[in-house]
Amino acid sequence: GGTSLYDAAYAGLEMLAAARRPGRNAVVVLTDGRDEAPGSRLSAQLVIERAQELNYPLYMLGLGQKEEINEAVMKRMAAETGGKYFHAGNEQKLFHIFEALSIDLHDDGINEKELRELAEKTGGKFFWARDAAKLPDFFRDLASQLQSTYTVTFASQRSSHDGTARGIDISIERGGVRLSNVGSADYNVHGVVVPEMNYRIYLGLLALLGVFLLAPAGVRQLYRFYGGA
Repeated sequence: GGTSLYDAAYAGLEMLAAARRPGRNAVVVLTDGRDEAPGSRLSAQLVIERAQELNYPLYMLGLGQKEEINEAVMKRMAAETGGKYFHAGNEQKLFHIFEALSIDLHDDGINEKELRELAEKTGGKFFWARDAAKLPDFFRDLASQLQSTYTVTFASQRSSHDGTARGIDISIERGGVRLSNVGSADYNVHGVVVPEMNYRIYLGLLALLGVFLLAPAGVRQLYRFYGGA
């Protein structure tokens, strides 16, 4: 026969209401098809109204091909009751959906999104181990990264070897995130200090030197002009 999606969702609501469980309650509905004849006796609207009355959100999961699922109705049932709609095209995607639901409904489990964000913002890495047997491999990889040393070379913008001291600031970044404080140091470049001379000053000094050289001869000529011996 056809899929009785709405009847099944309504029955889940009634069973949960009868259990009178304290705390947060929700109904998870999983289907791989449309509600078709002979199908449900109840309508989607009736299910929505009952869920709203009980304050139970509906989490609707569509499994398989999208064309075989009435996504529009399932999304409406989820949205109008405070739940969510998920589509799982394969078994692996379904696994991730159930994991997300576990976090959302029970506030436990592993919040991968926040852990990844925390790792990225601090310059670290997020490791996902579905099997505890893989943990030693992750620890070995992490230890290898932490124990590694690196040699970094760079071309200075000042290419002349003039023997002057130069300053350098060093910090470590990954993905635009700074991982360390800024370290400062000075280093000397081997070479000879060559003073730079402005050509105008150079010409001025030459002119002044010429004046000094010509001054004695000029003084003697003046002395003779005014009757000196």
